[in-house]
Amino acid sequence: MTPEELTRLRELERAATASPWSTDDHVVRPGDSPGQWHIYESGEDDPPLFSSGLGTKEDAAFIAAARNALPGLLDELERLWKLAEERTRDQ
Repeated sequence: MTPEELTRLRELERAATASPWSTDDHVVRPGDSPGQWHIYESGEDDPPLFSSGLGTKEDAAFIAAARNALPGLLDELERLWKLAEERTRDQ
């Protein structure tokens, strides 16, 4: 990953609806079709951010988990890059 890609991911993350996101085990809502899944901003009491009958509930769980993990992953990547730069500079 390049610094530019990291910057772009950070921009996308900051522009997206804040985490945590969650999924449901297909809470039936008016207008739902079989196999429809939902992703929520905070809980199933809120309207879903996304609903789809495409993909699987595992896809929805991955999307929500990736959204929740991304800020920490980007922070860790930046920390490791800084550490590598310091070690390179000290040699």
